[in-house]
Amino acid sequence: MDNGTSIGAINIVSTETLQAVGQWDEHFNGSWYDDRAMCRAFEICTQPTRYITGPAYHLFHQPGWKGDHLTEEDKAATARNKQRWRLYQQATTPAQIRELTR
Repeated sequence: MDNGTSIGAINIVSTETLQAVGQWDEHFNGSWYDDRAMCRAFEICTQPTRYITGPAYHLFHQPGWKGDHLTEEDKAATARNKQRWRLYQQATTPAQIRELTR
């Protein structure tokens, strides 16, 4: 986490914000890159991410990017997610984002 600004810990969005991007992109599967993609989607379609302070609780889970617990399918899902994230990196307009989230 960089000075309390980690993407992915908790995403709190309004109905209006979610509607602006279309919907949550359910093409992501398994671990990694979905939080980055949706952060980019929200920022392109609405406004910059705002960070708030306060207590939060996190359910511990094993890392999704490395470790002996990962299966070959886990690794393949992460690779697919990374490819999809690259599409978000290329998107620059709300219309392009909504095309990805539908």
